[in-house]
Amino acid sequence: AWPQQSQWGESEALVLGRVKQFLTKLTEEGVGQDETVAAISSNGLIRFFLRFCGDQYRERLVSGGLKVATGAYCVLEGEGYAWRCKEWDVRPKRS
Repeated sequence: AWPQQSQWGESEALVLGRVKQFLTKLTEEGVGQDETVAAISSNGLIRFFLRFCGDQYRERLVSGGLKVATGAYCVLEGEGYAWRCKEWDVRPKRS
C-alpha cells in the first residue's frame, strides 16, 4: 500500500511511470540479450521493477520477499517488452 500521508515527492503512479519509461527505453534502444545494464537504486524504487515481471510482484508480496538488502542485487531479463526476474535480493559472496 502506498502511504497516504507521506512526505515523498512522487505518487505511486509517477514512480511506476518512471520505471516503465526506463524499461521501455531499454527495449526501444535495442539492448540485446548479450548486453548488461547496471541500474543502481534504493530498495524503495527497485521493488517497483517487479511490477513489470508478470506475477512475480504478487508472489513476492504474498511471501514477504519484496525487500532488497543493502548491497544486494537483482537480475531482470527482458525479451521485447516482456520482463522476468531471474534473481532477487542476492548478496554478493565475500572473498
